[in-house]
Order: sequence, then C-alpha cells, then structure tokens
Amino acid sequence: MEALVAQMAAMQLMMEQQAARAQAAEDAAAAASATAATAAAIATAAMAEQVAAANQAATVALQTAAAMQAANAAQTAAQVPRARSAIDTRLLGKPRDFSGTDAEFVDWSVVLRSYASLVNPSLGELMKTAETTEDIVEEVGLSSTEVEAS
Repeated sequence: MEALVAQMAAMQLMMEQQAARAQAAEDAAAAASATAATAAAIATAAMAEQVAAANQAATVALQTAAAMQAANAAQTAAQVPRARSAIDTRLLGKPRDFSGTDAEFVDWSVVLRSYASLVNPSLGELMKTAETTEDIVEEVGLSSTEVEAS
C-alpha cells in the first residue's frame, strides 16, 4: 500500500514537472513569431490536456489507495482475535490418523477431543455440543468466534 502511495506521489511530481515544462514552452512561444506561437500553443494545449488527464488519473489512484488502506484498517480492527493456546503442539505431537475400524474409534476419538480442547478450548466445547445434539450442526448457526475455532 505504501509503495502505491509513493508511486502516486512520484507520478504527481512528474506531472508538476510536465506542467512546468508546458509553462516554459508557452513562454517561449510568446517570444517567437506568430507561426511559432501558434504551433507552440497547439503543443502546449495538447500537453496541458495530457497533464490534466494524468492529474485526474493520479487523483483517482490516490483516492483508491486511501480507500483500500481504510478498508484494510477496518478489516483488521474487525477481526476476531484467535484463541491462543498455551500448548506447544510441536512438543505435544498431533493425534494419529483414524484407521477406520470400530475397535479403534473410541480411543482415537478421546485423544482427538482432548487434543482439540487443549489447542483451542472453544473447539472442545463445540465438539461436545455437536456430540450431544440431535440436530445437524451447520456453520451458518455458529458465531464468528465459533466459525474461527472450527
């Protein structure tokens, strides 16, 4: 974002330099003959149109950059902070994959629920709720914090 703002500032400086050159060309045309003055005036008018168009483009780009920066700031402020875990999962290790057998499911599910609860307590609560309800649990019915945890 800062690079875009810097680029816009550089473009604006370049446009100001072009405007100064256009003014210099206009001054030189006034000192020259009538024919040269007419040619310089046409060139100056064309250059002035280009400068005006570039100025307008730079203004729109600066406004867009400012709007994007404001949107990013608003999004950052609105983000829900993630629940932090006091457990270092690198030391704890991850639960093994479920093999698909009924005999292993009970032990595997206890390990997985415990792991999930340690890493994110709200995830453990969500799992407990999902286990005890008869209804289908859909993400639509969850709060933003619960969606983040899931």
